[in-house]
Amino acid sequence: MSADVLHAIRDRVREVAAERPYHQLVLVVGDLKSGRTTALRAAAAESTWAYLGLGAALAERLLHVPTRQRPAVVQQLAEDVAREAQGDILAIDNIELLFHPDLAVDPLRLLLALSRHRVVVATWPGTLDGATLTDAEPGHPEHRREPRPACAIVTLQSVGQASQPAPGLTAVYFRDRHSSPWMSRSRPEKQRGYWESLFGPCTGGTRPGRSGA
Repeated sequence: MSADVLHAIRDRVREVAAERPYHQLVLVVGDLKSGRTTALRAAAAESTWAYLGLGAALAERLLHVPTRQRPAVVQQLAEDVAREAQGDILAIDNIELLFHPDLAVDPLRLLLALSRHRVVVATWPGTLDGATLTDAEPGHPEHRREPRPACAIVTLQSVGQASQPAPGLTAVYFRDRHSSPWMSRSRPEKQRGYWESLFGPCTGGTRPGRSGA
């Protein structure tokens, strides 16, 4: 992992911690093979940040909740899991579970809520197009666009180069829900295990840009 990438992440975290905005969120944004997970883990390991693999921890609790009730409790369960990770700065990885349409949760709003009282630095499986945060590719049934998100962002190119967007982003939210069938994602087998335990075997086309290791 490039030292420049780690410096970019830590610099953004320090800036947010010093400025203490309403939402203290830093996103490490990257598509498939960008190295976002490796970068976050390396940055957390070299600091005192708490580290949380949100997908597995959240799935473990959702297993005990009936399917129809999951959308009503997923936000609270995510907050409970995050609260148990002690530390002034929380690094959150493996958020792909939040994008499952059955949970009907807005991933960005959830992360923003978690960052109200401490700095949260989280991986985001997607890209930054100008000042618009995206997830999945245009035309995909789960394609999302988040114009001018209220957070700091470090973007990673597939070759591992770090770049930063123009400063001064402001909060503009939207909600984009899809009723299309679930499409399988490219992801590590350990994530596939808890994913299928919640939602059953994945079928359909492969979702591009999800795995970030």
